[in-house]
Amino acid sequence: MAAAAVGTRKARTLAKVLALGRARPVAVDDIAETLWGDSPPARTADQVAVLVSRLRATLGRDRISFGDGGYTLHAEWLDLDAFDALADEAQRRFDAGSHAAARTAGAAALALVRGGLLADERDAPWL
Repeated sequence: MAAAAVGTRKARTLAKVLALGRARPVAVDDIAETLWGDSPPARTADQVAVLVSRLRATLGRDRISFGDGGYTLHAEWLDLDAFDALADEAQRRFDAGSHAAARTAGAAALALVRGGLLADERDAPWL
């Protein structure tokens, strides 16, 4: 999906924050801190809800839920999870002395990376 399809930079950042939550609720206060820092808008929860609504329009209504004081992104697969699993496998194989297999697992992990990791967030304090 193209970044432009998600909308504004704040909406894209929200999508990233929810993805990094890895299917766990991300508190509205944490989202607000990430998006606005020390200058939150009036009615912050409402502003977060508007951004979530826009993301739901793009990703699908059932992809983002609210509960336990936060929003959760539901996805069948996240390349972040797959990357971690492959990196862990590479480390295990390397530690076991199976260097060729470690290289293969590491290469598979790196193949999941498309562009810079959170490139447009490079200097973001929340990261």
